[in-house]
Amino acid sequence: MLVVLSLFALHGSALLRKQDPCAGCTEEHAIKYQKCTKEFGDPCQEMMTKTIEKKDYLGNKICKGQKEDKSCPKFDVNSGKECPDDWNGDPGMDWKTNMKWECEEVIETETVNVMSGGEGEKKDVPCCMVKTKHENCLKCTTLDCSHGTCSDFVNKKYYSERTLGEEPLDVKAEMKKEAAKKLMEEVAASNSQMIRMKELKRQKEIEEDQRIAAYLEEKAAREQAHQDELDRIAAEKEAETIRLRQQQEKASDKKSELDALRAKRAMEQYEREWRQKERAAIEKQKMQNKILHEARVQQKKEKERRLEHVAKAERNEFVRIVHVQREAEAVEVEKEDRLVCRSFRHMLGPLIVRQF
Repeated sequence: MLVVLSLFALHGSALLRKQDPCAGCTEEHAIKYQKCTKEFGDPCQEMMTKTIEKKDYLGNKICKGQKEDKSCPKFDVNSGKECPDDWNGDPGMDWKTNMKWECEEVIETETVNVMSGGEGEKKDVPCCMVKTKHENCLKCTTLDCSHGTCSDFVNKKYYSERTLGEEPLDVKAEMKKEAAKKLMEEVAASNSQMIRMKELKRQKEIEEDQRIAAYLEEKAAREQAHQDELDRIAAEKEAETIRLRQQQEKASDKKSELDALRAKRAMEQYEREWRQKERAAIEKQKMQNKILHEARVQQKKEKERRLEHVAKAERNEFVRIVHVQREAEAVEVEKEDRLVCRSFRHMLGPLIVRQF
């Protein structure tokens, strides 16, 4: 009996320890919290996965297949193959695929975890629970236990078991001053580095814009020159065609008339054949429509015949079921009549005996 009571007491103590928010506030939990903070920072931070473009330490985008001289090769947007080094914007043709080149630089991307700013996945759920427990333990250290209102699990020295004693005020002030000075130097160095990086990035962007503008101007001039050459060649061909046509008209007027007559006859023959094909197509369509209509009528009749057959079968089944039910009811009525007759005989039997 004592063993059972002891087990119940231990179980109740464990249940109370589990339910008390101030239970488990030990140095081991503080060490576990510091490990989680070192590895994840804020483990309860909501995170999301995002794809971004890769950049170097200066903030410049990293292209695919970047060469040693920092130049970026271009790739065809259709096949993904690297474009020739001498490609200068002219569409050209790929002799293997017989398709035009459409080349552009490809920027490398990477997948990173960033703060979602809303719903997302926590960095680490177990460490988030450890952080929540740590915050509860810190709240427990601020409880007023002067009137014995705190439980036995409150650890007032949680997260301060190994705190050193306070140093003299002058030493602390000197340390704060040194720390502030060091922090200002680090901030100034960081700001100077950021300013240099921003200036380099801005200069890089200006140079890139200038290169793009020069390339666009060169491309426009090249396209204009190409178009002018095409226009000149077309004008020369047109003039040569007109000259040859005039010579042919002067040399063979009769041949032109014969050609026109042959062309007219060919057109008339073509129109006759076309009208015949149209009539044949219309006749074929009418015949197909007639066959389709007859098939639909036959299908409708067959469907009505099947429905009539099904209705007749259902009607016969219904009549059979009614007949069976009536026979069953007649048998039940006959059984009830027999039972009534037996009951009357049983009741009248003693009366007949008494009379005799």
